[in-house]
Amino acid sequence: MKRLEEGIGFKLSRVARRLRSNWEEVISDLGLSPPHAAILRTIHEADGEMGLREVARRLGTDPMNVKRGIDFLEAEGFIISDLSERGKPRYLSLTDRGLDAVSEVINRVNMQELIFKECLTPEEILELSEIVDKLQDHLDTLPPRRKKLES
Repeated sequence: MKRLEEGIGFKLSRVARRLRSNWEEVISDLGLSPPHAAILRTIHEADGEMGLREVARRLGTDPMNVKRGIDFLEAEGFIISDLSERGKPRYLSLTDRGLDAVSEVINRVNMQELIFKECLTPEEILELSEIVDKLQDHLDTLPPRRKKLES
């Protein structure tokens, strides 16, 4: 049996934690967490207005987590929401402050990408990206393990 540190899942988790920690440091002075920065980028990349559920779908995360992030970003003046008849946010768009912040986030993302270029060739970066995409696609097809264990 492999030792814990030899498992691919453990290694991927350790790398993800380190990358997230570095990213948190890089954007901490902007008053944003990594999820907040991701929400801003998602809205920006949609060229303007989009709904909460679409943000959650694109990020692959729970809509309630996105809602909390959106509430924070709106309270801080990064985004505005247009309310539907039922009083729920329908469209999200960036304010001038949000546009400035997302521009700075993108600049810093580009700087963070240098981490990969320092230790991997362009071909290895492309291959790693393809492997991660393939793994994510496979994981997305799997049923929740909890249900499988209960069967």
